[in-house]
Amino acid sequence: MTPSIIVSSPHLELHDHTREEISKIAEKLFRHNVKIVRLKIVVDRVAQETRKAYSVRISIEMRGPDVSVAGEHEHLLPAAHHAVDLAERKLTERMRSKDERRHHPHAVDLAADIPKTSHA
Repeated sequence: MTPSIIVSSPHLELHDHTREEISKIAEKLFRHNVKIVRLKIVVDRVAQETRKAYSVRISIEMRGPDVSVAGEHEHLLPAAHHAVDLAERKLTERMRSKDERRHHPHAVDLAADIPKTSHA
């Protein structure tokens, strides 16, 4: 099953070239985790009162809990880069914590002693 990238912009009109650029930026997330099923990228404009003009939200659907991040910037492509960097950090942290649990298991707390067996 090949993962898919869905780029949507409910309140903006994006050109196909811009959608392809955002997809190309987001493709590097697939090298972190092979269990990613789908990337949903939503591009939107934020209020003009703040200096940040574009918001890019990335929702990563994968086995286990999904990962969601949002990046903002004055320009569209740097906002996409920022969101992908945040997603990359979150995926790396998630994989590191999973490895940490696997390679450093906690001792089992039991009230009773476990009988020893001898090898004959």
